[in-house]
Amino acid sequence: MNNKRKNRQGPPRSPRGRVVPEGVYNNAHFMHAATSHVGDIVQVLTQSGSLWEGVFKTFSAQFEVVLEVAHRVDQEGVVAVDSVVEKLIFKPQDVVSIRAKDSDLEYATHDVFQTDSAISSKFNGNGRTGEERYLEPWDGCDVEVGESPQLNGDALLEELELDHRANGWDANDMFR
Repeated sequence: MNNKRKNRQGPPRSPRGRVVPEGVYNNAHFMHAATSHVGDIVQVLTQSGSLWEGVFKTFSAQFEVVLEVAHRVDQEGVVAVDSVVEKLIFKPQDVVSIRAKDSDLEYATHDVFQTDSAISSKFNGNGRTGEERYLEPWDGCDVEVGESPQLNGDALLEELELDHRANGWDANDMFR
């Protein structure tokens, strides 16, 4: 029998080998709310009355908050240019409030993908006229025999070639 496992040194493992989160990391709802603002511009009001603004970078288990490109903002909302720092860490006892600016908490529930029929039935043109607009399939081969088809009138189809190393067309060629 192998005794290496029984005599192993180190901290005791939690049941079933699971890691138990500490501090604010143990609160799933708070974690969801806080991490949804990572990358947003936030304002931090401190105990001393200073208002700081910057990009919300991360936070520790004790909720030490890190802002990047942070700067002080005065009461009129003017940025104090001389106060700009690359990174600023706030201790939890120094923070009175944190406010996210221009944040859309409903972004994940917006219906962004629509089929052609959904777009047509919803808008059907610009929405100001009663005239119907019908969708037509694109046919890129409206040329005489022997001619090379043109794309939007500015490029011949035969001029667009894939580079042997490419994984598709260049973006400029694709949209051209």
